[in-house]
This record gives sequence, C-alpha cells and structure tokens, in this order.
Amino acid sequence: MKGKFIFLTFAILIQTTLSFSQSSSPFFISEKRDIPISIMSGIVFGLGTYSDLRHKKHWMTEAEFESLNRLKVCGDTCALLSESVLADRVSDGLLFGSILMALEIGLLALPSITHDETARGTNAVMILQTFAINQGVTDLFKNYLLHPRPFSYYRSQYPTYSDMMAQSNFGDANRSFFSGHTSTTAAFSFLTADMLSSQSSRQSDKILIWSAGILVPAVTGYLRVKAKKHFPVDVVAGYVTGAAIGFGVAEFHKKSILH
Repeated sequence: MKGKFIFLTFAILIQTTLSFSQSSSPFFISEKRDIPISIMSGIVFGLGTYSDLRHKKHWMTEAEFESLNRLKVCGDTCALLSESVLADRVSDGLLFGSILMALEIGLLALPSITHDETARGTNAVMILQTFAINQGVTDLFKNYLLHPRPFSYYRSQYPTYSDMMAQSNFGDANRSFFSGHTSTTAAFSFLTADMLSSQSSRQSDKILIWSAGILVPAVTGYLRVKAKKHFPVDVVAGYVTGAAIGFGVAEFHKKSILH
C-alpha cells in the first residue's frame, strides 16, 4: 500500500504547478517551512520502512508463543472475547475510504469549488506529509515494541506454534501496538475535516464535518478490536497519534499561524 500511495501522490504533485504565491485557501506552503518538514517526514518514513525490513528477524518465537497468558491486564482482555471477519473487512474499507476521501476532497473537490488551482498543490503536500509521518511513526512502534496481537492468545485456534506459523499473517502476530488502521484513518479523517471545515463559515457545517472526522476512526478502532487484530489500548494509542498528526499538519500550514 505504501508504494502505490506514494507513487500516486507524487504523480499528482508532478502534474501540479506548485505555487508559493497568494491563494484564497486558508492553507499555504513555503520553501522555508515545508522543505524542513518534508525532509523530516521522509526521515521518519525511511526509519519506519527500515524497521519493517528488519522485523523478520524479530518474528514471534516459539518460547514467546508458549509464554503467552490469557490473563491480560483489564484494559486488554475484552479483545479476547470475540472475533469478526466482517469487522476486519469493514475496517479495511474505512481505512482505504479515509485515504481516498482525503485525496478526492483535497486534490479534486476543494480546488474545483474554490476555483483555486494552487490549493491542489498545497493539499497534496499536506496529504503526503501526513502519510509519511503517520506511517513512519506507526511502523517504528509496531516493529520495536513487538506486542502480540489478540488472536495469538487463542489456543483453541492455534494449539501449537506450528499452527501459528502456518498462518499467512504470522509475521504480523507481534505487531499489535499500535493500530495502523486506526492511526491512518484518524490522521486522514482529521486532516480532511480540517481542510473542509476551514473552507466553511457555517457553524453547523463545521460541527457536522468534525463529528464525521471524529467518528470514523473511532468506529475503525472498535472494529479492529472486534476482529481480534488489536487490544483496546492499541486502538486508543493509534487514534490519538493519528489525530495529532493529521490535525497538526493541517494547523501547521494555516496562514493564520503567522499572525
């Protein structure tokens, strides 16, 4: 997913004339501000990708599997009580939907509605920075904390270590903290909500936009727990991290920050 997303965004950036002139958009980009943040975003993403490449050396071992205990802390145990394939599929849909929504609104809808072509380049930069920072941070946490996923505790489903290894998602079994689905959905939902609400002067519109932006990643997190992919603490951490990144990137690019 990373490669395709980056290629798509870069293709749009290449085809877009990036202008540093005045724009009607409440957001702006500048060489002085965005070159450093883009370099930082690239470094974070690169470190996350490197940790991904190293993760095969840190797959769950048989000793770690045998030591797993279903008596988890209170905040974790509810994830062990249920599973849902449907929840897994729907959470996938919300993840990709949040990315597509950010692309459509930021690169197509808003520039067309406001008749401001320079906004397309600005929004593309914000989307790319949000993706790079969030993906990098998420991968670093996943690949270095090595927290087992809920499904790895199910001895009825995986009686032996060999049964666990036979699963296609075995390499992902100890990458539970924190939830990438939730962090990514939150990052793009908050970024999109900020882009949309900043273009509206009606308070009712802002409330509706932000309600949707807050609700979508919350539902995604709930579904990841239902699907046995994450514990509650994983999705809460993912939500907070993604929301902070998406909102932070948007606020960083607001013209009002200069005044």
